[in-house]
Order: sequence, then structure tokens, then C-alpha cells
Amino acid sequence: MPIANLIKMMRHILPTGAKIADDAKETIQECVSELIGFITSEANEKCHREYRNTITPEDIISAMGTLGFHNYVEPLTIYLNKIRIEEAERNALLQRLPIVKRNASNYNVQHDHQPQVTRAGYAPSSTITYPSQMSNNYFQNLGDQGGSSSNNIKFDS
Repeated sequence: MPIANLIKMMRHILPTGAKIADDAKETIQECVSELIGFITSEANEKCHREYRNTITPEDIISAMGTLGFHNYVEPLTIYLNKIRIEEAERNALLQRLPIVKRNASNYNVQHDHQPQVTRAGYAPSSTITYPSQMSNNYFQNLGDQGGSSSNNIKFDS
């Protein structure tokens, strides 16, 4: 993981004006890289056992549970479902919008709705919301809608 991304996340969590030593940044980077490799390796083994070549988000979440990171399984599953719902809604909206083509004098609106082509069925996301930026209300509302209860999940805001 790029050191700049790690520093940004560290500064987000730490109090304003906190100093981060260079060796602390490097140590965190090594730990994060090791953790990512550890989880990915477990997910890859699962895929090989199932004769698949592609690691899915579900494989990563399953690997985290297998490796003992049980506290992350439910929030990540909820978050993954939220992202997929938002992307499906965005794709549906984009497919309903007219296609605008420009000619030499003006814009022509054509109502030939062409399907949105996306990689692996997912639209690219322009923003990433980290769990620490998500409100507890989101998780509480999901629990109230018949999903598993996650009212005890707490994230720093």
C-alpha cells in the first residue's frame, strides 16, 4: 500500500498536529502489506480449492473470518452490499439518461439508451467512504430493515 495513503489515514485518526515518526510510518506500511498478503493468500487458497481463478470480495471477507477477524465480517458484508446497491442504482439512472452527442453547431439529444458497460458488472466508484466516515445510523437502519442486528457497531466519526 502506498505510504501516502497510509499517512493520510493515520492523520485522519490522530489528533490534529500529532507528529508521526518516519520509522513508525515504515513499520505501519510493512504491517499493512503483511496483513493484505496474509488475507489475500487465504482467499487465494479458497479459490484454488473451489477451482476458481478470480478472488471476489466475498472471498476476502470469508478469509478474514477464517483467519480470526470475525469482528470485521458483518460490517464489511453490510458495506459491500451498500456499495453494490448504490452502484446498481447509479447504473439504472445512467441507463435512463439520454445520450448527448455534439455536432458542429449544437448538442443533439438522442434517446437511444445504450447499456452501461462496466468491468465485472460493477461501475467505477468516484469516492471511497471509509468505515470511520460512516454514521452509526446507517448500520442501525440496516439492522431495523430485517438484516442482522448491528446496532452495537461503533465507528469513530
